Amino acid sequence: MLSAIRVGRSNPDRQTSTPCLSCVTLNRRGVSVILYSLCGQFPGPAFPILRSMSLPTRLHNCEALILKYRNHQEADRILTLLTPDLGKLDALARGARKARSRKAGHVEPFMHVALVLRKSKWLPEVSEVQVRHAFPQCRSTLELMTYASYACELVDNLAHPEEASDLNRRIYQLLFLMLQELDADPNQAPVLARWFDLQALGWAGFQPELFHCLACGQKAQPRPCFFSVSQGGMLCPSCGPVQQDALPLDLETFKFLRYWQTRDWPAVKSRKYRNAAVQSSAFLLGRYVSFTLERPLRAVRFARAVRQLDA
Repeated sequence: MLSAIRVGRSNPDRQTSTPCLSCVTLNRRGVSVILYSLCGQFPGPAFPILRSMSLPTRLHNCEALILKYRNHQEADRILTLLTPDLGKLDALARGARKARSRKAGHVEPFMHVALVLRKSKWLPEVSEVQVRHAFPQCRSTLELMTYASYACELVDNLAHPEEASDLNRRIYQLLFLMLQELDADPNQAPVLARWFDLQALGWAGFQPELFHCLACGQKAQPRPCFFSVSQGGMLCPSCGPVQQDALPLDLETFKFLRYWQTRDWPAVKSRKYRNAAVQSSAFLLGRYVSFTLERPLRAVRFARAVRQLDA
C-alpha cells in the first residue's frame, strides 16, 4: 500500500531525509521513481543513496568481499564491497548479468575477489574481476547460505562506508575468517555465528558487558543472572528483576558468552557446547543485535520463516 509516489530527475549526490523510503529504481533516462510505504516498522532507505567515490588513482587494484548486489538497468549489477583499504563501497559491474559476460559468475555474494576499479562520474566501475576464493560450501545448502548472508548483512551495517579505518580492516579479516571456516566445517556454523557476533560487535564499539553488573557495578559471579538488551550487558540477580527488558541468563550460556568474547576462533572451536546453550545465546544476541541496529536483520527473519515452514 503506497502513500506517495514521486517522479523526478535522479541526482546521486542528493540526500533525502524522508523516513520511510522503501525503494529506489533508476531507468535509462535517469528518472528516479521513489515509493513510500505506510509501514513504519523499518524506517530509513532500503538501500543508501549512492554517491560517487573518489578513488586514489584512475585505476585502482584491490581485493574485496562481496556483501550483496542489486540489479541495475537491463544487464548491470551494483555491488556492495568490503575492502581492507577503501572500506565499504558500491561499485558498478556493467554487463555482469549477460550470459557471455566475463564478469558473470565472478560477482556473486560471499565471494573473495581481486578487482580493478575504474573512476567514473558516478560509481566506481569494475574493469576486471578475478575470484580468489569462491567459498562453494556457503551456497551448498539453504542453512549455510543463511549463515553467510547473516554475516555479510551484519558487516554491511557495522562497517564504515568509504573509509580506510582500522575497524574496516579488522571486520574485513573477521568476515573472511567467518566465510573460510563456514566453508571448511559447516557443522561449526551455530557456534561460529555467535562468536562472530561478539567479535564484530566488539570491534564496532557495541561490545556487551559480561563481567560487571551494569546497574550496581558488582563483579560478575558464577551464577545465573540477567541480560539487559537496552543497556547492553549483564545485570546481577539483585538488579535484574527490576529492569523491564531484562532477560534471564542461565549459568552455562553466561559462561559460553564470556568465553567466546575473550578467545580467538581456534580456542573456541576446540571445545564442545550443548545445543541448548548455543540456542539460548543465539536468542539473546539476536535481540541485542536488533536493538543495536534498530531493526531486525533480513537474514534472521528469513531463517525464522524457513524454520516455521519446516515445522
